Amino acid sequence: MGDEELIKIVPVTNGPEYDDIQATFRRNSPSSRIISIERIQNKTLYLGYQALKKKFEVENPNIRNEVDGLWHGTAEGSVNGINKSGFNRSYCGKNGEYIIIIIIIIHPPSILA
Repeated sequence: MGDEELIKIVPVTNGPEYDDIQATFRRNSPSSRIISIERIQNKTLYLGYQALKKKFEVENPNIRNEVDGLWHGTAEGSVNGINKSGFNRSYCGKNGEYIIIIIIIIHPPSILA
């Protein structure tokens, strides 16, 4: 992704990424039909995510952090806003519903007690 290109939509048509997404989606929504799989790349949001992830890892060296995926259903009119600004709660409920959330942060047992 070039410096001038802040948001890019990349078709995912084959390979390990496609296989993983397809298998997860089919396991959680077997009666749904996959029309296409696309990865939306937003350079600004990605760099912010990487900075926060690194900060979390530095501040919590004993916590294994795994982020697996997020599936979100929403109204077509909300897509551009999500692509530009990321998710926020204004898209929940009235504009769409969370279909499947697979975000895993694994904590040592002492933190959960």
